[in-house]
Parts: sequence; C-alpha cells; structure tokens
Amino acid sequence: MRLIAERKGTPLADELALYLSEFAVEFEQLQAAVQNEDAVNTGHYAHLLYGRCAFIAERELDELFRRIESLAAADEWDQTRALARHGQSLFEQLRLSLATVAPIAPPGSTH
Repeated sequence: MRLIAERKGTPLADELALYLSEFAVEFEQLQAAVQNEDAVNTGHYAHLLYGRCAFIAERELDELFRRIESLAAADEWDQTRALARHGQSLFEQLRLSLATVAPIAPPGSTH
C-alpha cells in the first residue's frame, strides 16, 4: 500500500481509506448476495474480496472468503451466512489494524 501511495503521489492514509471504502462496498454486496442465496454473485464478491485480502497478506479473511465462495457454490447457505457474519467482525478488526498504520480519513476529504 505504501508503494502504491508513493507511486500515485498520494498520502498513505488516502490510499488506505480508498481500499477500505471499496472493500466495504464489495462486502455489503457479498452480504446481500448471501442473504438472497445468490451463488453467482456470492462467488463473484467473495472472489474479489479474497483478492483484496491476498494483496495485503490478510490470510484469515482471504481464507474466509475462499471458503464462502466454495460453500455458496455447493448451496451450503447456513454455513455461508455464518461465515459472512464472522467476516464482518474480521473486517472491523482489519479496519482498526490499518488505522494504526496511518490515520484514515474518508476518501476525498481534505487534510
């Protein structure tokens, strides 16, 4: 993330805020797909999210989203919903962890 921010010439906090904002939107879309038992969109958003997690070496969430993708493909919705709920708390932990790296302001805000 630091390297990307440097290459873009943006503060690290802005890059982290953008990352978390996009993650949050995709996670909300995943949760809606899980709620609707939509295997295609659940798989799609789980795949996007585990890619995001792999990018920052966030292994626990990476594995969780891979498992969600697999369970949705197998129509295992009770387990998929349980993992999606657990993912919410892990995402909050990630948000807090990244906030300790650099103060994070909402995307587009001025410093």
